Amino acid sequence: MNAIIINIGNELLNGHTINTNAAYIAKKLWETGISVIETIVIKDNAQAIYNAIEYAYSKAEIAICTGGLGPTTDDITKKSVCNYFNCSLVFDDTVWQHIRQLFEKRNIKLSEKNRSQAEVPQNAVILTNRIGTAPGLVLTKNHFTFIALPGVPFEMQKLIDEEVIPFLIQHHKLIPPYTETLMFTDISESLLAEKVDSWDHLLRKNNIDVAYLPQPGIIKLKLFTPILTTEQKIILDKFIDFVQLELYEYLANIGDIPLEMLIGQLLKRKNQTLATAESCTGGNIAHHLTSIAGSSAYFKGSIVAYSNEIKMNVLHVPEKIIMEHGAVSQPVVESMAKGVLRLLQTDYAIAVSGIAGPDGGTAEKPVGTTWIAVASKNEILTHKYIFNSTRLINIERASMASLTMLRKLILKTT
Repeated sequence: MNAIIINIGNELLNGHTINTNAAYIAKKLWETGISVIETIVIKDNAQAIYNAIEYAYSKAEIAICTGGLGPTTDDITKKSVCNYFNCSLVFDDTVWQHIRQLFEKRNIKLSEKNRSQAEVPQNAVILTNRIGTAPGLVLTKNHFTFIALPGVPFEMQKLIDEEVIPFLIQHHKLIPPYTETLMFTDISESLLAEKVDSWDHLLRKNNIDVAYLPQPGIIKLKLFTPILTTEQKIILDKFIDFVQLELYEYLANIGDIPLEMLIGQLLKRKNQTLATAESCTGGNIAHHLTSIAGSSAYFKGSIVAYSNEIKMNVLHVPEKIIMEHGAVSQPVVESMAKGVLRLLQTDYAIAVSGIAGPDGGTAEKPVGTTWIAVASKNEILTHKYIFNSTRLINIERASMASLTMLRKLILKTT
């Protein structure tokens, strides 16, 4: 079954907003067994919207459209949809009551313009937007299912997860495909490909798709087949056995969960705690850790010691060490790790100091130079990295490297 994604918004075309919606929808449809054959980005224009729906009807069984469902004058999607499906807008009191309740909860004055959001195409199935004012809409025509969603990413994502995917599975009687994810750390994409080369050919020969998905500090190996046969399962089991035996030092997990969630699972299992002392990452490691629900069970807090003053006065890094070795050095991160471990009284600590860039590098310590320390009460591990990329990517690589090092220390002391 094929699908086309239609993203509406002038802000997407002029570069003011990054189109994250298309990636999220495509991933969720792929996991459901629906192939996205095309993504279309169009401006807020009635004829452009009509033409996009007409084109999608001729090419696919499903179209998912985002944007243009708000209360402002450029939100014209519903009228264009009615024009294509030859229906009228009608006022839906259930939607209106939901909008009123949302505004009351937020203590925001309701505008008369919001009333237009309760107007929906006459024959549409309403998908309840529990965290926003614009409902999702489903209309059908012959073989074609058209779904309109708000363009606000967090609203769209919740609708996709809780409303759209269950609707599509039930309506089209879909059988989700087989997917598996192997997550690797401390290995390059090229080296991983080299080590699994013969298996890669065998898997593809047996109609199992293999995709290498590199991220800062992590490589995910995605395996996919529409329907898993007995023969394919035998091959996949043997491949996973090979990975666990031969690539165990790089294999972080079997399953698609974030590295920070893996850390959390390990700490919760041991009933232990963690704190971070961050300089160049500026709290990014703490951000990753606290993005996981329930992280308060194991993450106590973070000291963002961006200046030497904070390193010395809060973490009690001796001034002499900073003067002799510089802030970006092994002795400093070791002292930072010991300091936050003692200050927040945790079982483990991460400390990072580096030069994220684009300025601040020297011949001895170029941009990207980063020292990381991970510590327990009895042991401390340090490593020097040189991340040769942009500032934000250097920060993200340092964060993922820190979590990878911590995972190894936790496993070592288990």
